[in-house]
Amino acid sequence: MIDHSPSPQATWTSTAKEGELPPPPCYAPWVFMEIHDLFGDKSPEGNVVRVGCLHELGPDGTCQSGSPSSRTACLRRAPCRRTVHLTDGSGLPRAQIREILQAGDEPVLEFDPRSNPSDSTLFETAHLLRKLRNTGIDVTVAGLSVAQKAKLGRMEWKR
Repeated sequence: MIDHSPSPQATWTSTAKEGELPPPPCYAPWVFMEIHDLFGDKSPEGNVVRVGCLHELGPDGTCQSGSPSSRTACLRRAPCRRTVHLTDGSGLPRAQIREILQAGDEPVLEFDPRSNPSDSTLFETAHLLRKLRNTGIDVTVAGLSVAQKAKLGRMEWKR
């Protein structure tokens, strides 16, 4: 990722589990990624914003701007993989996927191995995969048969 920080002292910190390290002395929240139409239906629920943190310390170690806040992922260091369980016929749980992405984590889309997902669910999943992979976000799909994975792969790269 390119660092577009406003000062030489500012550095980018990526995201991980809260509570592992004490909060940084200061930061300025920064929107570093905006994803539009995540689900491919032009719905506003497909717009996701990920927030990062710029640390701005002066030469003496004092905070130049910003202060810690629990609303951002600043306390975290690396993305966590979080599982989204997909049930047959219910489509993608959009709110859960958005929450995972906004938290800076990586989704694992887990289908029930006994299910046979509909073409519309596979198409929605394919659009989501293509969008996330093109933005550099790691996403995993589990629980599909070889034939379903092949179909999903064809759908993903068809458009």
